[in-house]
Amino acid sequence: GRMAATDRNVLRLGAFEILFYDTPSAVAVNEAIELAKRYGNELSPTFINGILDRLIKKQQVSPANATGSGAPNNTGDPSAGPPTESADPPPAETTSVTGGNGTQPDSES
Repeated sequence: GRMAATDRNVLRLGAFEILFYDTPSAVAVNEAIELAKRYGNELSPTFINGILDRLIKKQQVSPANATGSGAPNNTGDPSAGPPTESADPPPAETTSVTGGNGTQPDSES
């Protein structure tokens, strides 16, 4: 059978949180179930819970989930720092105020 688009996307969100962020698994599953209750059909919450639960159990058996695909950091290595997203803005000291040509405005003398 086919899977409802809402269920598929709720699963994507839940799986992404479980695999690539430090969100506790139970929290990610509960958030996904709440989304399924709100936007899915009457069977969606049970379905979402079952799939995400299986994902968590599979991840516990084989925790080596290094992606190597530029995905946010979730290596478990504290020296690697917090998860990162590619859409983070550059640090304030390098942000251009001129509208994008990469040059800093002249200081007024």
